[in-house]
Amino acid sequence: MNELNLPHVVVIVLNWNGVDDTIECIASIKLSNYPHFEIMVVDNGSTDGSAALLRSVYPDLWLIETGANLGFAGGNNVGMRAALAAECDVVVLLNNDTTVAPDWLDSFVQAAQTLPAGSILGGQIFYASQPSTIWHFGARWDASRCRFNLLGRGGLESQWQSIEAVDLIIGCCIWLPRPTIETVGLFEEAFYLNYEETDLCFRARRSGFSLYSVPGVKIWHKISASFKGRPHNAYFIFRNRRLWIDRQFHGNERKCVLKSIVYPEERRVRRKYLLRQIQKSFYRLIGRQLPVQAAEKLQFARAALAGVADYRAGRFGDCPDWVRSGR
Repeated sequence: MNELNLPHVVVIVLNWNGVDDTIECIASIKLSNYPHFEIMVVDNGSTDGSAALLRSVYPDLWLIETGANLGFAGGNNVGMRAALAAECDVVVLLNNDTTVAPDWLDSFVQAAQTLPAGSILGGQIFYASQPSTIWHFGARWDASRCRFNLLGRGGLESQWQSIEAVDLIIGCCIWLPRPTIETVGLFEEAFYLNYEETDLCFRARRSGFSLYSVPGVKIWHKISASFKGRPHNAYFIFRNRRLWIDRQFHGNERKCVLKSIVYPEERRVRRKYLLRQIQKSFYRLIGRQLPVQAAEKLQFARAALAGVADYRAGRFGDCPDWVRSGR
């Protein structure tokens, strides 16, 4: 590649009380072969001394402290604004609980040079615990069934060797060219965590930009470090999915999504919540504690229903404290 024509890439890593993962992530990025990139860490209101430790390990690190936990959406928006102000050509968002192959940025750049201008790109993300098994390789929207079809999940690298056009690239690793960000905008911060990248990808598609998954971009993800257990995840999924649908679908298409996915899942979780409450009452009558697995399922259902209730009340941003604490 001719270095004079290479884009200036800023890799943004969002940290929230995960300094060990972040240090490991930075170490892998620093091994990248690509000659024209910078690393920015956005510390999202950590309370574990992350910022001080990061500065001690990497004295020259581009580190921004938000002073509060702004969520995935808000924290990354802080980073993207700073990167754009520094006149970067491309932003790459990368989860802090990942490591990358040395040629990952080269593969991104090579693909970007052959694809439509402004394309949003993703990579081939593997389970860190199963390094040859794919966790995510993008997703396509099936309008006839009103749901996403995941590409690659559980498959092997050898099964996915070509660049694939997709409709969704997960925020774990996403290549965002400057002109695309300037046209489409940043993340909607009401999401806080989960579905913000889905919303951005759909906005990009409606603005005429293409999305592709690039097999040469290899990332290993530890999975779920952003969530404090399943209730935390459930709350944001059940709340934010509704917000995303309101923002992206209208008329019959919106009705299809609600009837095909949302309403059936909400009915199921309500039934499960009632059954677990009955089970809990029975155990209390006989003087015993609800079994751990049943208690976890009850908490999951409670958090999911809280997400639905907060959506209806128009409450967005962070989740309630009891969801985060798991109590």
